[in-house]
Amino acid sequence: MIQKTILATALLATVSGLSLAAPGDAAEGAKPSQGAALLYGAAAGAPPSQVEDLTVHGEPPMLGIFWTREMHSARPRDARATANMTYHGGKIMPTATTKVFWRGTSWATYSGDKFTGMDSWYTGFSGSNYQKTVSEYTGTNGTAGNSPTVHQGHYVDTAAETSNGSTSAVLAEVCSAITASGTVIDASGNGCYALYSD
Repeated sequence: MIQKTILATALLATVSGLSLAAPGDAAEGAKPSQGAALLYGAAAGAPPSQVEDLTVHGEPPMLGIFWTREMHSARPRDARATANMTYHGGKIMPTATTKVFWRGTSWATYSGDKFTGMDSWYTGFSGSNYQKTVSEYTGTNGTAGNSPTVHQGHYVDTAAETSNGSTSAVLAEVCSAITASGTVIDASGNGCYALYSD
C-alpha cells in the first residue's frame, strides 16, 4: 500500500511538473493545449468545479463521434434527417436464415463456449419476444418478426484474419467461408451471415 501511494505521489508530481512547465515554455503568442491547460489549472489549485472529471464510471467505450450539446446544435441540420424510418415501398427481411462464421488462427485451439453460445442465441432468437420487437415493419413481401428463423450452425475457418475492417475484404471472407462450408444460400434474400474474427 505504501509503495502504491509513493508511486501515485511521484506520478502526480511528474505530471504537475510537466503541466506547470508547458504554458511558460510555449512560444510567444502560442496557447497551451487544452489538456495542458486542464492539467495546469488542476496543478495551480483551480476550484474543483473547473477540473474535468475523467474517472471511468463503468461505461462502455465510446464508439464513433458523440457530439456535445454545443457542437450538435451548431451543426447544420440535414433536411432529410428525421427520427423515423422511411419506407420506400420495397422488400424487407420478414425472416432470416442465419449462419455464423469464425475466422482466425486462434479458433483452431479454442475450447470455450463461444461456438455453442452463439449457436444457442441464433437458434433461440426464432419465435422469441426479442424477434417480435420488429413486427411493426411490413413490406411488399410480408411482416418482419412473425416468421420463424432458421439457424444453419457455424463454420470455423482457421485461416488468418486479413480484412482489417475493410467492408469489401469482410464480404470476400464471408463469400469464401460460404463456399468452403457448403452453406446453402437463402434464395429469397433473407440470409444473415455473421463473421466473428480473432
